[in-house]
Amino acid sequence: MQFGWLGIARSFGLVLLILVAIGVTAPATSEPPLGAAVDVFVTDQRERPLQFAVAFLTLAEGKEIPYKAAVAVNEIGQRDEEFRPYVSVISRSASLKFSNGDRTAHHVYSFSDAKPLDVVVPSGSPSEDYVFEKSGAVSLGCNIHDHMAAFLYVAPSPYFGITDENGMIELIDVPPGTYLLWTWHPRLPRSTPKETAITVGDADARFDVELKVRQRRRTGGAPSREEQGYR
Repeated sequence: MQFGWLGIARSFGLVLLILVAIGVTAPATSEPPLGAAVDVFVTDQRERPLQFAVAFLTLAEGKEIPYKAAVAVNEIGQRDEEFRPYVSVISRSASLKFSNGDRTAHHVYSFSDAKPLDVVVPSGSPSEDYVFEKSGAVSLGCNIHDHMAAFLYVAPSPYFGITDENGMIELIDVPPGTYLLWTWHPRLPRSTPKETAITVGDADARFDVELKVRQRRRTGGAPSREEQGYR
């Protein structure tokens, strides 16, 4: 029986050689990437890398890119009387909850048009899940601890990110096409994202953006009157 299977294997190998010789090859097993990697480098008006900037894409005409909101629930925590992370970004229609790792309760609030909030988060407990149906910036504060502040951006896009300490964001698997690149930062006056027209091809690309931001605010603190009006 072993010799019989060996003969079959040899015959199969001979068939493969013939197919290759006449130009017939097996289909690729790995799927090609969906698109290019788009790197965005954000600096301030003094050409310094800008951390905590949010970037996202829409179609060139300002139309949204079709997408489905992620099923996973996003989270903003509170620990050592600080919001963590300081800046977050989610896609519109996504869900988010607040968790409290401190021994005291927190009272999260926001006056932002994108999502007014009034949420008491007991010590050691998460809040309910909140769905963010409107895009824009949401400034967060705590009614109990005035020094606490954070920001959430709700992006109308599946392609978004936040700059690291080097001012860099990588948006992955972006299909070729013409887009609008929107860039926002908590210290951007009037909270109006900067709009940049870009074209993405088959190859990876990098785009540099300069944002004219206000001088760095004092550490901590509840959202200022201007920040409370972020749209």
